[in-house]
Amino acid sequence: MKGFVDEGPTIRIYYDLEGQRRKDLVKALGEILLWEPKYLGAPTFSYQVGNYIVTQIGAIICPECCTKEIAQQIMLKLRERGFDHTGTNLMLYVVSLPRSMFDDTSLARLRNLVKSKETILKAAIGARDLQIEMTDEKVYFPWFTLSGADGEADAYNKLIAALGKAAREQIIMAILFSSKWVI
Repeated sequence: MKGFVDEGPTIRIYYDLEGQRRKDLVKALGEILLWEPKYLGAPTFSYQVGNYIVTQIGAIICPECCTKEIAQQIMLKLRERGFDHTGTNLMLYVVSLPRSMFDDTSLARLRNLVKSKETILKAAIGARDLQIEMTDEKVYFPWFTLSGADGEADAYNKLIAALGKAAREQIIMAILFSSKWVI
């Protein structure tokens, strides 16, 4: 069955739904999983259904323990309820950086940097969303769909490395320029 991507930390199933249709998807997922949906509000505007998340654009983010077989069953049960996924034939390329590269402040700066450049980044790389995922060891950027162009993966790696470097160096620059040493 097509429609999911299983590289990186989580499986995502895309439905591209908004408004009432997304609410209907959330309700159906809750009935399937036997969990009461919870609206998470700002800043993500996502719903939590058990340990699954339904994003603002209607993507279901499965927990790390979710297997392909479970994801296929969820897609099948949602299809029976009238929800057809839109994420087909994707080849997701996930870039990751070590979590140890970021303290809490630099991680917040990274999130803010990505949010401030969201429109241009989405347009440049053709991403649906720019969610940053984390484990204790890694920070994941599951944003990229490979098209087969030469050097494409390397360019994505360099982009993420540059974003990480900018987030870390902003801290250093902020410390330098806010200290008493600035004339």
